[in-house]
Amino acid sequence: MFAGAYATGIVLPGGINRWFNIYQQLYSGRIPVNDAKMNNRGDSLLLSLSFDHYRKFIRQAAGYNTLKNFFSTFKSKDDASAVMTAFVNGLEKSKGLEDGVDVADSYASLYETLPDLASQMLTNIKSNYQRNVRTGNKRGIAIYNILDKLFLSADPTKNINLTKELGIPPVYNVPFDNFTNEKERSLRKCFFMAMKMA
Repeated sequence: MFAGAYATGIVLPGGINRWFNIYQQLYSGRIPVNDAKMNNRGDSLLLSLSFDHYRKFIRQAAGYNTLKNFFSTFKSKDDASAVMTAFVNGLEKSKGLEDGVDVADSYASLYETLPDLASQMLTNIKSNYQRNVRTGNKRGIAIYNILDKLFLSADPTKNINLTKELGIPPVYNVPFDNFTNEKERSLRKCFFMAMKMA
């Protein structure tokens, strides 16, 4: 939908056109910080866009495993750390769950490529959970509890059972039993489409 709208010149709401161009560059494996006015730095990119939709951008960069490269363009590691702190903070204030989903989607990439930032992210999740407990914010408690359990489950040594804790199947690994029937056979259905070439 967005690709078609962007290609036809339709202006999308909320600065999506700016970010769409950046997403296109992410898909091709480039981090779009080579603009002279941004001094070839990712932090300058976020500042130039007033952090508009930055959670979406970070999620996309994480999804394409380009987050490590993006953060390497920051002026300092402290700036990257500050962005990730802001990324996690205040999720209970958002109207929907989209910002929380962006945070959840980003963690696996951080866990694998930037373990220090992943550890900081988990610490921030725990402190936000405690802050929401102190203020009695049920929405915040729920969001940060779910994120805490999800993130801890990425580490197999923590033995977090998401089915028991949250009532959802495992996120970071799928047991082979999930692919077998009652006779312990793995069955696959393959569908092929026949096309006539003119």
